[in-house]
Amino acid sequence: MSSYNLLLFTLMGIVAGASFYWRDYNNIENGTLFLIGLAIPTFIATFLAGLWKKSTHISVPSMVLLGILIAFILRLFFDSFISVGDLPAHNLFPLEMIVGAIICIPAAAIGIGVVYVIQRLKSTAVSN
Repeated sequence: MSSYNLLLFTLMGIVAGASFYWRDYNNIENGTLFLIGLAIPTFIATFLAGLWKKSTHISVPSMVLLGILIAFILRLFFDSFISVGDLPAHNLFPLEMIVGAIICIPAAAIGIGVVYVIQRLKSTAVSN
């Protein structure tokens, strides 16, 4: 895959991560919001990237996940050093990253899995 595509998938992940982390981060205590607000953009970004490139290669979901991680880290630095200057507000950021990964990895796997099933159904429909 070209570096342009990998960069594009990473940007899709940044947008997916930013749609949650930068929108309603203060209401993160609500676990359902955290689960839905992070899993759905991850699924959509991975699904659209896989459909667009017609690829189920591991680089598609991994670049989307990298973009989400970048969005999280940018929000962490923004909160800690630029806007609030309150570093103790994110004293559990490794735990936040682990919880985010637990939510995002299955969502990305499901997104690329759905693309795989669609491709298989198209290939069997064409061959019949």
